[in-house]
Amino acid sequence: MMISLKIIALSLLLSFLFSCGSYTPETPSKEETLSAKIENSMIKTFIIAVTKNNEAIEFNITNTIVSKGYLKPEDFSVLKEDPDLFICEVLDKKGNILQKTQIHNPLIGHYEYEEHGSKEMKKKTIHKEEGSIAIRLNDTPNISSINIKESINPQRIIYTINL
Repeated sequence: MMISLKIIALSLLLSFLFSCGSYTPETPSKEETLSAKIENSMIKTFIIAVTKNNEAIEFNITNTIVSKGYLKPEDFSVLKEDPDLFICEVLDKKGNILQKTQIHNPLIGHYEYEEHGSKEMKKKTIHKEEGSIAIRLNDTPNISSINIKESINPQRIIYTINL
């Protein structure tokens, strides 16, 4: 009886020792970190009217929408010189580029149609006098301006929007 009592006491002691291991707090996973970042971040969307006057193109902010969320960093590279694309550079107060993205030129539209009596598709390009674009970016307090450039000549700034 004495031996069985010792075995029971020893097994209880061992189980107690093994159950009381060292505690290390869990580190948040990437998904939890991203989720917290999204909850605490804001996205600013600028709706911009684009109009063509003679040969000049003008950009005017018509609306600003602020919503919860976070935009993933964009892997940006100009693959080809395309007159249908604008390059938008978001700058801070010191002139550093915070974000760079490409958007479609709203003054150029492409339409495909089937010609009457033919089964092949035709493509037609329409040049418009006005349109609009939306630029979405993570809301940071030091945003100063947006430079808009053509992808066919990325060194030349078409227009600068001061915020």
